[in-house]
Amino acid sequence: MTADHFYLPRIDQRALVDLLRAVPPLVEDLAISITRQDRPSRGGLRISTGDREQPLPYNEKASEVADELHQELARWVRHVCEERSIDYDGTNATVSIARWLDRHIVSLAMTEGADSALIDIRAVFERARRATDSPPERSRRIDDAKHIAARNTELHRDGIAKAARELGEQYAGLTAERVNTLRRKGAIHAVRSVIATRAEIFILGEVLDAHLANPRRSRRIGA
Repeated sequence: MTADHFYLPRIDQRALVDLLRAVPPLVEDLAISITRQDRPSRGGLRISTGDREQPLPYNEKASEVADELHQELARWVRHVCEERSIDYDGTNATVSIARWLDRHIVSLAMTEGADSALIDIRAVFERARRATDSPPERSRRIDDAKHIAARNTELHRDGIAKAARELGEQYAGLTAERVNTLRRKGAIHAVRSVIATRAEIFILGEVLDAHLANPRRSRRIGA
């Protein structure tokens, strides 16, 4: 206990309040993750559609940590109410419980055993946060790997022109002849040649970068 009769020091009280006020948006993120629609489900709940059953998107891990967060916050509410003879006047919703602890932070801090409140709640909070962060981060790494692999692809000029048509408007002018022009200017260099056809092979990413870095001059009317 501190000199001002707190089992939970003031600096930890402030940190816990910040954590409790971050619970509402975290609960919203967990709700989205639990029924995530942007990735296929492997098992879990299923819903019937006519004569076939389709998996209902369901993130079991997010559901588990959401329950864990709820139980941890509720445990501290019960502890404060029992030790200090206070009535709980909120609902059973996780957000309501977190807000009640926020309003009664001083009562919590003066309750014996509260010295571990910040550590215990933070540990569960972080597990819940990781449950919402992991899928997007994993998808981002996969996308980055595919992007790098595509740029490292070796293609001849016709293959590059075909790829450019799929890459958006900024590469609309990257034709086979444009590849030849960039080669003649020294903006790109072939990595090898196909002996049978004498076709020069280039790295796609280097050609894409050179195309953007060397804008074509517009022809002057009447020149």
